[in-house]
Amino acid sequence: MRVLLAILAGAALLAVAGACTGGGGKPASDQPDLAQRALEAMDNLDSYRADMDFRPAEIGPLLVEFARPYSFRVQGGFTEQTGGGEPVERVIESVFVGARSYHRECEKAGVGCGEWQQGQQDAALPPGPSPLYLPQWPLAGLDLAAGLKMAGREELNGESMVKLTGTVNHIRAVLENQRRVYSAAGIKTFGELCGEDAKPVGPGTPPSGEQTCHQMTFEEAQEQQEPALSFYDDHPAVIDVWVSAEDSLVHRVEITVPPFDDPSQGGNPSSVETAVIAAYSMFDQVTIKAPL
Repeated sequence: MRVLLAILAGAALLAVAGACTGGGGKPASDQPDLAQRALEAMDNLDSYRADMDFRPAEIGPLLVEFARPYSFRVQGGFTEQTGGGEPVERVIESVFVGARSYHRECEKAGVGCGEWQQGQQDAALPPGPSPLYLPQWPLAGLDLAAGLKMAGREELNGESMVKLTGTVNHIRAVLENQRRVYSAAGIKTFGELCGEDAKPVGPGTPPSGEQTCHQMTFEEAQEQQEPALSFYDDHPAVIDVWVSAEDSLVHRVEITVPPFDDPSQGGNPSSVETAVIAAYSMFDQVTIKAPL
């Protein structure tokens, strides 16, 4: 799980957990009405597509389609290295419908594909992509954004847009979206936490360690994200959002994350700025069906 944040910010990343607000709460925004209308418009959709890209391009781009109540189709490329030869580009496609998941590997998108294989699903968790790939989390970033301001009007793909800009702790955005997903599924635990309990053996003998595990509470899961979580409260990402001037739908979200470069916080001075870009389209035009 923690490898995912390294993709975003050069730091140890996310467990599957949730948080509601940033440290100290959100400063007042001068564009709350426009942001709220945009969030409501997206929430009222039955389906949409998100093309998600990441910089640096260690993963992605990803195509993620979403249909209510909880169905996804995810398609993304990866590099396969076999037998010391030249690396081969491949595509993995996954479909999540209800409590079932299906996966296949292709040479290219929709070309040279293998048979669909049904995946194993933990009955205690809602099926779907990992938290970082859920298309709703950039929208949760808009919901949590501080100091939103109108940055003018722009044309995007031939349509008039209002651009909003602000700041957000991107880790909290991912976690908050995960919390909402779990809450909708009636789930109150946030993964398993294991550790060793030191038990005394006798004078002059080191304590024995016995590993114990338990289901994490929200607070415990949140603690797993430190020190990066607190670092990004003080050094938030910039969030830019393009909202349709006609129907308030969100067409694009860019979240630009500063490097996690504070050695006192366990950061890496060689870290670089990273970014996530989500482009939304096909509003109410996506249908997802189980392939088997």
